[in-house]
Amino acid sequence: MTFNVILFKIIDMRKINEKEIGAAAGLLAVAFIDDPMFSYFFKNRRTRADKAFYYMKYELLQCMNYTYMGDENEFVAVYKKPGDKDRPVPVSYMLKMPFRAGFAGIIKSLRYPAFANGLKKKYMPPGGGYLKLIAVKEEFRGRGIAKKAVAELSGNSEAYLETQNPINVEIYKKMGFVLLEGKAFAPGVTHFCMIKSGKSGQ
Repeated sequence: MTFNVILFKIIDMRKINEKEIGAAAGLLAVAFIDDPMFSYFFKNRRTRADKAFYYMKYELLQCMNYTYMGDENEFVAVYKKPGDKDRPVPVSYMLKMPFRAGFAGIIKSLRYPAFANGLKKKYMPPGGGYLKLIAVKEEFRGRGIAKKAVAELSGNSEAYLETQNPINVEIYKKMGFVLLEGKAFAPGVTHFCMIKSGKSGQ
């Protein structure tokens, strides 16, 4: 007797294309408007979403090859798998970004990559995935969409993430992530490192 194995997707998603970068950046900017990190980078809440948009657009220009959106545009996830490559950000955008996102915020953000990469190097599992960003539109929250997206993207592999929002730490724990370390980055901003085991290790 033979059995046919049918694999079902957990959630429908697609890689974004260049025309969708603006929409994805807008979703992320709104979702992160009260995040401690962005509150530190961009003090004025009234202009924070606009400035965060240009910051997020910079990230997505670099990460487009591994950025995903739900088929209903209900979420964005930036998930880097082994072999995924960054794209060069156009010089023209790099030159415009300080004017659009604000010089003060950009200056504050300059030391973040080295800080985060040092901890990622310490904790990132070899061959694992890296959940850099994820956000769900407000009207779609409470349906387990982020959990399904992470499960779809990570599969049986280990996954590493960072967050600066203590509320998110508890949410990620419910997804199977374990807190490894919380390290101060700036006044009022703690950088939390978390990891999820692969299914074989659970």
